[in-house]
Amino acid sequence: MKPITKRSAAAIILAVLLLTPVVSQAQFGSGIVYDPTNYSNAVLRYQQLQQHLVQLQQTVAKVTAQLNLAIQMSQYIHNMPARYQATFSRWRAFTSGDAYGNTTRWIAAVNGAGPQTVGPAYRDAIVPFVALNQTVLSSINPADALHLRSVGASLQLMDGANVSALTTVGTSAPTRR
Repeated sequence: MKPITKRSAAAIILAVLLLTPVVSQAQFGSGIVYDPTNYSNAVLRYQQLQQHLVQLQQTVAKVTAQLNLAIQMSQYIHNMPARYQATFSRWRAFTSGDAYGNTTRWIAAVNGAGPQTVGPAYRDAIVPFVALNQTVLSSINPADALHLRSVGASLQLMDGANVSALTTVGTSAPTRR
């Protein structure tokens, strides 16, 4: 056998060292691999999450304010009648002469005698409407008949409006006992 020279011994040792598996450490010896692209993406995502958090906090604040307003608006206002109560002028009883005895019930109705008294009281105080016979209307000029029908309708509508107004005034007036 040939003797191993220093040179060949160094080559063998170098080959063994190069072929021997060695546990290697990651960068900087801490076991963590630093990837700058991954790090910048993570920072970008973190900033986006912070922006989303701020938006969510603003949305929650706005919805909470709207809810509180709705709750406040739904609550009964305790002094509502006193707040909006209007003081009306004092009613004075209506008076009128009654030379023929047909206005007494009308005056009582307008002074608050009750809605059931309005119709009879109004009929006592007015000249009643008398409808024309259909035979008479058909025998006259059609234009005149149309005019008479319109006048009759106007009188009946005025009577209805007067009874309604008299009822309203009579029920609004304080009753005198």
